[in-house]
Amino acid sequence: MHTKQRSLNRELRTAVSGNYFLQLPTDLIQEGSSFPLLIFLHGMAQQDYIFDLAAPPKMKKDGDDFPCAIATPVCNEVRWSCDIVLALIEELSERYAIDRDRIYLTGISIGGMATWHTALRNPDLFAAIVPVCGAGDPWNAFRISDVPCWAFHGRKDSIVPVEVTESMLKAIIDSGGNPKVTIYEDGGHRIWDRVYQTEELWQWLFSQAKGRNRQ
Repeated sequence: MHTKQRSLNRELRTAVSGNYFLQLPTDLIQEGSSFPLLIFLHGMAQQDYIFDLAAPPKMKKDGDDFPCAIATPVCNEVRWSCDIVLALIEELSERYAIDRDRIYLTGISIGGMATWHTALRNPDLFAAIVPVCGAGDPWNAFRISDVPCWAFHGRKDSIVPVEVTESMLKAIIDSGGNPKVTIYEDGGHRIWDRVYQTEELWQWLFSQAKGRNRQ
């Protein structure tokens, strides 16, 4: 049998559609300033009560002063598609003065998993990521060794075991990264109410920008 190396060159396009909520920083828009973008990815079957979760969309609605736009796509499937996050970033960047050096991604449960996987697929896109109780892919962790990351998990999580976060962080460290981590020793799966009330998290997150000395 004759074996010959051949080349493949085709352009593939994927149509992406979906719904999302958007909360804009009206003061920064009025000033004509560019502003950061925070994308929040909810967990499984949470799409109908996003604004009841103790997470950024509800916090912003209740009056917390986030110096950014908050975009919350809606997932009606059992898992997230990275394409919806990427399409949303492009859509919003065309419509608003998004600071492309300060795009942040966070998510809980399956949204935490999507946070890991979206960053792994696009390591140059995000200024920082905050995965919460989500599983990653340690084999590819080297791809985000330079992406500032603060991961959270509960030691007593019976739905997504804490070991998946620990193995992901170990792989990032082994590849030269310096991620931050908080493990709640008494925490189960639903830790996001504690995570997003951590003032230090927001100070750290909004200080991150691509092209700047980070972490």
